[in-house]
Amino acid sequence: MEEIETQTDANGLDGAFQTAKKKQVNAIMTTTARPFFTLRKEIVELANKHKLPTIYYQKEFVDDGGLMSYAADYADLRRSAAERSRDATLQLSPLGNGCGGSLLMEI
Repeated sequence: MEEIETQTDANGLDGAFQTAKKKQVNAIMTTTARPFFTLRKEIVELANKHKLPTIYYQKEFVDDGGLMSYAADYADLRRSAAERSRDATLQLSPLGNGCGGSLLMEI
């Protein structure tokens, strides 16, 4: 793995992708720097233009045309947390499932 430093503007990004092509890298993995998220459309366009497979740290890059991401699905995490909270609340309720108010939670 090789790190390619870049400025977080359009010219810096284009230069970084040109450098990656010259070095014949096989793929790119973006970092989680906030400016990269803001410039995600430009990054996706450059990756596609230079035909470099790229893995991104958030699904919004994929929504904008990127190849793949390794990010958590935040909607799924919220739904899962809500279900666990609901289940714990029902288990605490005397009307729940007959637990008589005992606290049963999976951790």
